[in-house]
Order: sequence, then C-alpha cells, then structure tokens
Amino acid sequence: MFPTSFHLFGIEFHLYYAGYFLAFPFCVLFNGLYYRRHYRLGNMKVILLSMLGINMTYALLLLSQFYAQGEFVHGMNWVRVVGFVPILWLPLAWVSKTNGRMLLDFLTPSLGINNMIIHTFCVFGGCCYGYPIVNYPQWMQWMGLYNNTLQTYLFPTQILESLTYGILALIVVLWARHRKFDTKGYSFPFYCILFGVARFLWEFMRDNRKIAGPLSEFSFWCIAWIVEGVVWLILAKLWNDRHPVEPAPIEPADLEEEVHSDIITQGSAV
Repeated sequence: MFPTSFHLFGIEFHLYYAGYFLAFPFCVLFNGLYYRRHYRLGNMKVILLSMLGINMTYALLLLSQFYAQGEFVHGMNWVRVVGFVPILWLPLAWVSKTNGRMLLDFLTPSLGINNMIIHTFCVFGGCCYGYPIVNYPQWMQWMGLYNNTLQTYLFPTQILESLTYGILALIVVLWARHRKFDTKGYSFPFYCILFGVARFLWEFMRDNRKIAGPLSEFSFWCIAWIVEGVVWLILAKLWNDRHPVEPAPIEPADLEEEVHSDIITQGSAV
C-alpha cells in the first residue's frame, strides 16, 4: 500500500504532485548540463526555454482540457494534447528569437523525461492503473501494486509505462546524435510516432473504457499522433531538401564563461 499524502505543519501534501515539482528541474538540468552543448545555446536561454517551454506546455494544454471537461473530453490527460505542443512552442521560439526547428529539436527529449517522472507518481495518485493482477499468470503475481482507490492489487502499468517514456527520450537523443544534432525539426514528429505507438500498445494493458472493440478513446488519439508524425516528417523532408539548413549561430557565452576563458588565456600566455 502506497501513502497518497502526508501532513507537514498542518498542511496536507499530495505525493502525486511531487512528480511535477521533480520533473521540471530535472529537465532544466538535462538541457543545461548536456543538451545545450549540441545546440549552441547560452545558459540563460536554456533556462528560459526549458522552464517556459515545459511548464507552459503542461499548464496551458492540460488546463484547457480541465475547462473543456464534460464538453468533449473527460478529465486531464497528456495523451490528448501531446500533438498540439508546437502550437505553444513555435510562438515561444519567435519571442525568444530562436530558430523554431531548433527549439523543437532541443526541447523534444524533455517531453519524454517529463512524462516519465510525472507518470511514475501516478502510483500515489491511484490513477492510470492496469488490470487486476489476478488476471495474469501465477509467475507475474509478485508484480502487483496495491491501489488505494480500488483497494486491490493491479498490474504496475504506471511504472512500466513510465520506463517506456524514458526509453523514448533516450531514443530521440541517440537519433539526434546520429544525425549530428542537426536542426531540421525532425525530433518532435519522430517522438510523436514513438509516443503514439508506445501508448497505443500500453492501452491494451490499461483498464480504460473501450469504445470500439478493444480500442479506447486514447487509442484513437495515439493513431492521430502517429499520422501527424509521419505526415510532418514527410513534409519536413521535402522542405529541407529544397531549403538547406545553415549552421545555427553560436549564442553569446555567459559572463562567467567569458571570465573563466580569459583566466585560462592569460595563464597560458604567462
């Protein structure tokens, strides 16, 4: 049995929301300490893009579902909005004077990392659960996780699905490295395809209401994102073949880096 909350100084803290507070800083660290070096971005712009790009995306897209609840959706879920991410990221690129395709390539792995961490904490929220573990073979019974809401042991869909999203982020990073971190805007549609396929398969392991045979509402959202990713990649390939991408300019170094560089240069001269 997992605790769902704890009290501190008379205030109740829900463990589920801890995932959000952990995911965003982790994405900033990943982008700032590793990924920025491959996209020639200064530290301040990395922090700006990471914090605004990820936080704004989750807040606005998920809240838009909340206010539409009861109209055409039923609850807040990342599957319904992942394909709309560029609607928010491209204006951010314009405001920050960053190449739009570069921003998409730079921030896309953060989607997988963020989703991996937040989805793991669904265990504490009692949501996103699988089927009762008693439905599975005897040798899998040890995997059952107790769900406080349903008061029974369920297949650990949240944990295993979260690992999948982490693997998707790693695949996107390795694929970008294979392409020598070009800025042609391929990473996001590639992630859309990977996410759509992975979540479509996981949907068969989740106890969501089916609306067409074995398919749930989320299954059709996944198909939509797969189609979006394939069409986007085709159009991006045609565009890039006709409009070759020039190397991105190097962002001005931060003051601390400049001082450190001057010290090294002076020491070498002596």
